[in-house]
Amino acid sequence: NEYKSYLSMKEAKNFYVIMLIYETYVLFYRYFFPMYNLDDIYLGGDWKYLTHWNAIIQIVYYMIIGMCFFTSLEFSENISKFCGTVFACLLFPLSCFVSTMFWTLYHIDKLSYS
Repeated sequence: NEYKSYLSMKEAKNFYVIMLIYETYVLFYRYFFPMYNLDDIYLGGDWKYLTHWNAIIQIVYYMIIGMCFFTSLEFSENISKFCGTVFACLLFPLSCFVSTMFWTLYHIDKLSYS
């Protein structure tokens, strides 16, 4: 079975690099400009939010995929298959759940998020 990609290798590399930079920036921004009360850090801080866990998992995913693209390791094909499975089984459903729940709650009670 050959995997057919709709993107060229160069486009795929650019996409993963841009997404890695974006996700890293988001975590950097949230770390240095927290959007919660600083007393909340004793209750778990950012680590209690599924959004934070999702961002961490995405950063690790993009780093592993980038490693596969930019190195010529013998086992990069196996890692690539593993990453495809992780994306399909964990990352995509988790991202959909997080965004769906956020926007649903946001539209129910807009005043508590502004």
